[in-house]
Amino acid sequence: MKLPIDAHVLINQTDKDVLIYGDPFCLTPGLTVAPGFGSHVAPGSGSFSVVR
Repeated sequence: MKLPIDAHVLINQTDKDVLIYGDPFCLTPGLTVAPGFGSHVAPGSGSFSVVR
């Protein structure tokens, strides 16, 4: 899924890890956000996925 262009915080409200990527195609390695935690994200940082 793509992050909003002006997003600056991602809060993981799922029960799984969320991966934040540095590009909109999920190709660039990024940051893992554990369940119940959040992280600042750079504006235009790209996309994220939920680890299954």
